[in-house]
Amino acid sequence: MKQIDVSDETYDRLRFAAQVFGVSITEVVERMVQPHRAAGAESASPEPPEAAEQARQVPVHVVYQNTRVQGLFEPDTNLLKITTGDLAGRTYSSPSSAAIAVVEKMNPGRAFPQTNGRTFWVVDSTGKTLRSILGKR
Repeated sequence: MKQIDVSDETYDRLRFAAQVFGVSITEVVERMVQPHRAAGAESASPEPPEAAEQARQVPVHVVYQNTRVQGLFEPDTNLLKITTGDLAGRTYSSPSSAAIAVVEKMNPGRAFPQTNGRTFWVVDSTGKTLRSILGKR
């Protein structure tokens, strides 16, 4: 097996991508170069649609009012689907709309449920907020 040298910053980015997608660093690199295979090279079997869908979903959670709520965030579409609790199965158009729904459901007496989803939701694999993926607005 051949080895390559990368900077510490590049390695950290590869490790983060591997954590987000739940694969090895080697698989991240293989996925990155797969479209650039030489013509006539043996191609890998196509990824099943379910696997491709899951690869684009980032597991997230929040602990609000001492209750953990899980979700799946899709960076490509900005959709967030809540997967546990009273709101399980509902999909929201943004992390903020999902955060507002959680606050309204779990704390109906709160006068203003508006919540920044980028700082509300936490990425399971890193423990950092969604802002770490999406950046500031």
